[in-house]
Amino acid sequence: MLLVMDTTMEKDSTPDTINDNDIQQKVEKLLAQITELKSENQKSNEEFGIQRGKMKELFLQKEDELKKLEEEIKRTRDERDEARSQVTIASFDFESRLEEEKAKFSAEISDLHSLVNATLEEASRYEQEISRLRQKNHELENELKSSATGSVASNAANISSRESDSVLSAPGAMLSTFARKVVSQLGAVDLPAHHGSSENLEESMRKAKEDAEMLRSLVVPLEEEISALKAKLRETDEQLQSYKAKDLQLHSQESASSSGGNVDENKHSQLDTEMTKGKALACEMCLNYERELVESQRRVSELEKEVSVMDRLKEELQRESVFRKQMEDKWQERVEHFITVKVLTSGSSPLASMLTQATIPWRPPAKISVTELQQKLEASEGSFSELRQTYYKAKEDISKQFSRLSEERKTTQEKLEKLQLENENLVGKYNRHSQDLQNEEINLPNTVEGLQEMWLGQREELIKARVGLEHSEESVRSLECLYQGSEEKLLQLRNQLVVLESERTQLEQELARRQSKIAQLEHNNGEWRRQAEQLKSFVSSLQADKKKLEDSENELRLRLSSLQTGLENGEAVQKDFVRLSQSLQKELERLRGQNNVQNCRHCGRIFCSSCLSHKVYTGRNLRESRVCQVCHTLLDSKTAPYFSTGPPHQSN
Repeated sequence: MLLVMDTTMEKDSTPDTINDNDIQQKVEKLLAQITELKSENQKSNEEFGIQRGKMKELFLQKEDELKKLEEEIKRTRDERDEARSQVTIASFDFESRLEEEKAKFSAEISDLHSLVNATLEEASRYEQEISRLRQKNHELENELKSSATGSVASNAANISSRESDSVLSAPGAMLSTFARKVVSQLGAVDLPAHHGSSENLEESMRKAKEDAEMLRSLVVPLEEEISALKAKLRETDEQLQSYKAKDLQLHSQESASSSGGNVDENKHSQLDTEMTKGKALACEMCLNYERELVESQRRVSELEKEVSVMDRLKEELQRESVFRKQMEDKWQERVEHFITVKVLTSGSSPLASMLTQATIPWRPPAKISVTELQQKLEASEGSFSELRQTYYKAKEDISKQFSRLSEERKTTQEKLEKLQLENENLVGKYNRHSQDLQNEEINLPNTVEGLQEMWLGQREELIKARVGLEHSEESVRSLECLYQGSEEKLLQLRNQLVVLESERTQLEQELARRQSKIAQLEHNNGEWRRQAEQLKSFVSSLQADKKKLEDSENELRLRLSSLQTGLENGEAVQKDFVRLSQSLQKELERLRGQNNVQNCRHCGRIFCSSCLSHKVYTGRNLRESRVCQVCHTLLDSKTAPYFSTGPPHQSN
């Protein structure tokens, strides 16, 4: 009996073990799904962490780039300030050098003016001396007209008048040529102005110094020669006085001579005509000289006016430079005030603060141009586009994970519903079976073995029902846990999505703020550019004024060179004076030779060497004797008489 029960128990345990294996397999599958879900969740978290790390690295990289940009902007600002200081120092040095050069040129011009005035004074003195000599000459002419002199007196008067005319006319001619050359040089000043504007300042200084030294070296010998000429003029005056005394003596001796009166009167009339011609020529030269002197004085006054205009323009240029500096300072203060107000009114985010700090050093355009700003804007837009792409990529990955998890949730929910339906079916089947058992009639076996078999079958069915119930409860609990885990993951993903959306909105707001700031900076840059154009136009006007001043300075320099050429012409005039003095010396030597008294060997009268050109041979030794023309006709039988027109008749 016991053996039969054991065999029946073993037979009943085999299906129980089979059901346990199925349940364990399902549990293992569910556990494997749970581990897969956990691993996928961990992977998604790791990927999200990686994306977050990348975003952090990008943010740190952008911060480093902003710091580098700040350092570069600071360095460029320092370079700009240094360049500005160097430019100001160079401008001050140039202005100081220009002041010094202008002072030197003005001093040299004043020296030249003094030299010109000295030459004009010398010319006026010469003119007075000439007028005095002319007066004396006029007196001599009157005395000569009043006297009826002989041939010797007429020759002496002719010589003296020619000498005085040459002495009086030569200085006027030389001074007139000097004045003509000065006027021509002053008139030709404006021709090579374009050539003088290209000369260097240092070369012009050196040339001006050399010219001044050369002028000084020329003035001293000119003054010496002028003094020598004055001495020679005094000597000629003394000689004229001596000639006058001799003429008076000869006039008393030759008053009785009537034979040569007609000839002397003819010579005297010729002398008068020559003297009147010389006087008219001298008067015309004096008038020309006076006109040229007035023209030169007018030129000098024009030069003085131009120098005064140049000084006035220089003062205006200094005032304009001071006004320009004041305007630059005001512009700098306004830009700094605008940037400080902009920084105070900006947002409180760290990236916005760094952006404002990066925009603070942007001062008025010195070296940072609009192209650099556009490049920085393009770089920031590129980085923002990369950040947007990474954000969209992370969002897409998270949405894919979310859709996959939602699909898995749907599948698990479907499985749970299926298990619930199976459980309900099982419960319904059991309930129907129990009702059937309750409703069916009790047919107990009549034997003990039949009762045992029935009891064992009922026990086996009860064990199966309990095992199914426990299995279904465990599966329900596991599915509920899985559902709760998926719900929690879904909530986490939704929270992460909300965080990413908020970060996206923040980044979009930051981008909009940056774009507005960049637009404002571009607007400010446009205003700065407009102000820079105004300053450039102002600087161009100042440069034009400066060029005008330089042109006027070059014109004055050229006029200075023309005055130098005038002084060179004066030197040539002095050389002419030297030649004149040499000719006067020769004439004086000739006059000294004529002062030797020669007497006629026959009548004993005094004649000049030209009048005693006739020769007569007398005595035993036939000595040569110089006689006058009348005595020659008397002593030489071969010549015609003095008053005859032909030779005498000779008898055969």
